[in-house]
Amino acid sequence: MSDIIKKIIPDDPYFTVSEELARSLADSILADADITFEISEKPQFIDCGGELEKIRCPLCGSEISMDCWGEMMEKAFDGSGFSDLDAQMPCCSGKASLNGLNYFYPCGFACFEISLLNFDGDADDICRSISEKAGTSFRVITAHI
Repeated sequence: MSDIIKKIIPDDPYFTVSEELARSLADSILADADITFEISEKPQFIDCGGELEKIRCPLCGSEISMDCWGEMMEKAFDGSGFSDLDAQMPCCSGKASLNGLNYFYPCGFACFEISLLNFDGDADDICRSISEKAGTSFRVITAHI
């Protein structure tokens, strides 16, 4: 049987909090859940586990091949460690954020992540509560591992 992790991340990949606030958010909202949180200086890729099937350009809607996406990810990571998420789209030559690509299943980038292991509750409701307490919008990434 596989585990499911609900990853709650801010929509803004550069938004971060202090460790004290992160612990407060996690403890006050989900005191009895199996929670971990991570804070990093630069955005990290928050994936959906083995569920990623396709990626589309947010500008023109074309599908981006996994190979091409991998090259964009390498270029963005090299030297800066994802400090700049802007990339040139291979399909339409437009500029878009790697965080704004249309991932199916959802993925994203974040400096702050709350993870809930095998959480049975309503993660979307928890996400709304965290958004209100943190003062910025959050979303849920579901990973099957």
